[in-house]
Amino acid sequence: MKDIFDDSDLRLDMVNLNRSQMRDDGVDAKGDSLGDYSPISVSKYGKEAGHIQLYDTGYFQGSMKALSLKEAVVIEADMKKPDVDLEIIYPHALGLTDENTKIIQGLVEPIFKEKVLQEVLQ
Repeated sequence: MKDIFDDSDLRLDMVNLNRSQMRDDGVDAKGDSLGDYSPISVSKYGKEAGHIQLYDTGYFQGSMKALSLKEAVVIEADMKKPDVDLEIIYPHALGLTDENTKIIQGLVEPIFKEKVLQEVLQ
């Protein structure tokens, strides 16, 4: 499986799904809401009314990357801001919802089957 997840395109797909679930759906890896921007955030800081996207400057989401480790694939990012640690406020921001995990499984399944078939035929 590590060979499969060493593919940079697949890891980028994982990161993009994680970004999308925050920006588009406003949820973390558990599917829980990240909350909504307060009226002050909207009026004073120009946030778009609606769910929190964790995309103020783009730095956090731009720092996201998926790492293929021996026993797992993890998504990491720089969650430290000058005035706040996003990991404390949003401990499950990084990672995929069940729905997005199934999308990745759908991408991996045919690759895995092909690799198994190649091993059997050798």
